[in-house]
Amino acid sequence: MKKMILFIILLVMSLGCFAQTMKVQSAIADFNAQRYGRAKENIDAAVQDEKTKTEPKTWYYSGLIYAKLVELATSSESKDEKLFKKQKISEPVDTLAYRAKNSLMKSIEIEKTAKTQEFIQNAMQTLDFVSQYFIRQCYDLFNTQKYNEAINLSSEVAKMGDLTKSESGKIFSINAKYIIASAYKELKNNEKANEMYRELVRLKTGEMDVYLNLFAANLAEKDTTKAINVLKAGIKNIPDTTQGNFQVKSALAGLYLRMGNTEEGNKLVDDLITKTGNNFQKLNTLANELSTAGGELKAIELYNKSLQIKSEQIGANFGLGLIHFNKAADYVHMGNEFADQGKYSEADKHDAMALDEFKNAIPYFNKVLELDPKNFNSLSALRTIYLRLKPRATEDEKALYDTEYQKVDAVYQSLIKK
Repeated sequence: MKKMILFIILLVMSLGCFAQTMKVQSAIADFNAQRYGRAKENIDAAVQDEKTKTEPKTWYYSGLIYAKLVELATSSESKDEKLFKKQKISEPVDTLAYRAKNSLMKSIEIEKTAKTQEFIQNAMQTLDFVSQYFIRQCYDLFNTQKYNEAINLSSEVAKMGDLTKSESGKIFSINAKYIIASAYKELKNNEKANEMYRELVRLKTGEMDVYLNLFAANLAEKDTTKAINVLKAGIKNIPDTTQGNFQVKSALAGLYLRMGNTEEGNKLVDDLITKTGNNFQKLNTLANELSTAGGELKAIELYNKSLQIKSEQIGANFGLGLIHFNKAADYVHMGNEFADQGKYSEADKHDAMALDEFKNAIPYFNKVLELDPKNFNSLSALRTIYLRLKPRATEDEKALYDTEYQKVDAVYQSLIKK
């Protein structure tokens, strides 16, 4: 009698194990027959059971089924929309995506521990699809200024990409780390942002602002060697024909010129000029760097060439206005120094030169406002200019400057209040 009872107990245990194995088999059959809702029910039971929850197969199919539901839920095809509705799934898509991610990573983890390869490749490919869904969510969070949430989700995507080590996984990981760096930048956490920028440079990202931001951080720390090296890395990693590569090269040329390394600086400038062609944006990029590196005459030449290609633009007009404005500011500063030394004739001379340069800047800033009436920097510059011109102006000029000042000040104050 005891033997019979023992046999019955063993039989029940065997049937229980078989039943749970059948749950996995049924889930697979349902999946193949496009009965994804039923497949989900069966696999949910299997991942809870003590006998099957340690099997990579169970977790792989769990990830596959949930990934398929995500695919159907996010598809723009009407047939997929209908098929998804037919499954009667109540969970939000994000929940489905997280279940897919966790199941696939569990499957990969089990196989790596066991040193098997049965499902690992397919699991990684499916995980790449799930990463694609999540990376879109990361961008949405960043674009809606939910920076901390973007960092958290992007960190998970980066782990997924690093785990698969596929080409697409590497791309998702780099994109996720770029979002993390950008979010930290927006949160003013420069230490964390720079840490991630350095990681992205090691990963050979093609994102221009990674190199420019890290370059600026190195300059702020007065480490010109690192600043040069990060720009050189950018030149190497960003495709040569792109605007990003041109901009990084322009930054390096400007840095060389500011350091007094005119040989390397001019060599780069000459090379860049041959690559501008009729691209007004490239001309402006190079002119911007030259104007801040003491090469104002060459910058003016390039800005004017840019305007010949496209007269209705903000970049070159603002650049020319800024060169004249900065020259005027320099003359004002020198005039004050001469006045402090009692050299009043020299002070008057420099004040007069400053007024001329302020006047030269006006049409360029006005052109910018014609194209963009709320351009804050142009409004601010013109307010300063009109206030500077009034004390030395004729009565007719004063009336004109007052009118112009009131116009720009009204817009300026409205922007300040916002």
